[in-house]
Amino acid sequence: MLTAALSELMSYYCPFLDTRFYPAVVTKLEDYPKHCMKMDKYGKYFNQAGYVPVKWAGCDNLFQMLPARCVVPMFPGLYELMGKRLEEIPYRRAWEEMERDLAVLKPSINYKPEKYRKIKTSVYHPSCPRPRLDGCEESDCMCDCPATDNDRCGPNSRCTNRAIQQECPEACEAIGGGCNNRGVSRREVNRAVEIREAPGKGMGAFAIQDIPKGSFIAEYAGELISIKEMNKRIAEITAHRNDEEKHYMMALDGERIIDCKEKGNEGSTTSVSLSTPSKMFLLTISRLMSPSKGKTNE
Repeated sequence: MLTAALSELMSYYCPFLDTRFYPAVVTKLEDYPKHCMKMDKYGKYFNQAGYVPVKWAGCDNLFQMLPARCVVPMFPGLYELMGKRLEEIPYRRAWEEMERDLAVLKPSINYKPEKYRKIKTSVYHPSCPRPRLDGCEESDCMCDCPATDNDRCGPNSRCTNRAIQQECPEACEAIGGGCNNRGVSRREVNRAVEIREAPGKGMGAFAIQDIPKGSFIAEYAGELISIKEMNKRIAEITAHRNDEEKHYMMALDGERIIDCKEKGNEGSTTSVSLSTPSKMFLLTISRLMSPSKGKTNE
């Protein structure tokens, strides 16, 4: 039942009188005053599935029954978005106070995941076979960046490999000026990034100084798993009622998934949502042919 799925004593905002929203707290059925039923539009639905009792914030003992579909959990930032527009000062202050004391939702069942292991680059799970890679000649993988460039193969260069999102081969580093397009192979993590705890959100990556546009931050490393293994893990997550863990998974392609819940690096803590300036992209790593043995080398 919807009424059973809603947490008691949790901050909510609800429609009241018209299309505006006001802050309220979902209460227990026994706390709802029985004399309110006659005056309440939805009082006749007391103790029926689909309806919940709420106590309006900013009011003295004002209760109401509401359809569960009209009750929405509060989330950080909602006051700036809607709450401060309220003309009634008591409601506005109550909304601001409730959001300031907003609790962070926790799993309804205590669940301790396996010990997290930090890695430097992605690792393959047994369920995910390694793809067959074709090698290339070194001359075909090299860029033509001049050795005199200050930012050779960097974000502001005209590196042909960078333009097609391909990493330069190791031989490119031997050229004067070095190579700034081998961040994944060198397991680099941008020095301007600091990993620390984000209140209520776990560990996060923070820029401690300005990062030039196009700069490499880090590889988004995790455990490469198959679609079948992903579905298995999602089933376990669902059983433990902790949907937050699903956010650790990201599709690499149609067959491989990166799961950073149990294995990951600094890059897996970065935010790549639409509200952040960082972005994710696929990078091709060159494999060179060995002239002596005719084999490929990563």
